[in-house]
Amino acid sequence: MQEHSLSNLIYPNLLLPLACHGSIPQRCLKKFQGGVLMISHDMRLISQCAEQIYICDHKKIELYKGDILNFKLASRKANQKKLAQHMNG
Repeated sequence: MQEHSLSNLIYPNLLLPLACHGSIPQRCLKKFQGGVLMISHDMRLISQCAEQIYICDHKKIELYKGDILNFKLASRKANQKKLAQHMNG
C-alpha cells in the first residue's frame, strides 16, 4: 500500500540566503515523493517546480490552465484594464 504525504511550503526561500534561492528548494522538491502546497512570490521557483497552479481569488479556488508566466501576463493585462477604467471614470 502506498502512503500519501503532503508538505506545505509557505515562502520557502524567505529564510535562505539569496545565493541558495535557485538550488536548495528545487532539488528538495524534485526528490520529494508526495504532494506539495507551495505559497510563494518567487517566480523562478514556481516556474521550475510547479506542475499545477491554483488561483485563490474572490473566495474561490480554481485550477489555472497555463504556466505561471501566462498567469502573470494575463493578470497584468486585467489589472491595467481595471486601472484604465477607473482613471477614465
